[in-house]
Amino acid sequence: DGYVISNMKVTSAIEGNRGDAYAGLFGYINGNSSHIQNLGVKGEINVTTDKELYAGGIAGKTIDYIDNCYTDITIKSIATGSGQCTIGGIVGNFGSSNSINNCYSIGNVACTGSSNNSYSFGGIVGVGDSQYCYATGAVTGENTGIGSCYVGGIAGVGTISNCIALNRSITGKSDSNTGRIVSDTYGTLASNYASPAIPG
Repeated sequence: DGYVISNMKVTSAIEGNRGDAYAGLFGYINGNSSHIQNLGVKGEINVTTDKELYAGGIAGKTIDYIDNCYTDITIKSIATGSGQCTIGGIVGNFGSSNSINNCYSIGNVACTGSSNNSYSFGGIVGVGDSQYCYATGAVTGENTGIGSCYVGGIAGVGTISNCIALNRSITGKSDSNTGRIVSDTYGTLASNYASPAIPG
């Protein structure tokens, strides 16, 4: 609470026991009792794995509360496995009924790979809900397999409200699903803004 972690460098993912791998300040936070707030993280994540990958500046995957945090992290990843891949500037996969709240990310997010499963990349979160967040970094994703690829300024897939996308660019392969706020949503989008100057 109230700390800034600088010069973080992650060069390998933590492997789980289900063909999965995690990268971030925290790899996988399993539980609903923790509350991450008022935290800043600066550095880089550069990983290659043949596992199902979850990567994020603060956590690869979590179901806990994240409030009032920021990241300035460059994320570069190569996924060579057949599983899904979710990457975000704050969290890769936010499997919670809550939202990532009052956070921002100014780093770039990039991943390439080939899979029959879906890939999801976002400036804040790969898959999950966000509110009162903003992102400015470039988001780049490519799945050269037959699986889907969702690339969004705030989220790849999620429900987004009161967020701002100021990303330098949002790009994917030719048949990627891209969106300046979100690529695909399972809920309502409300009161968001995306810069019309975003290339991609």
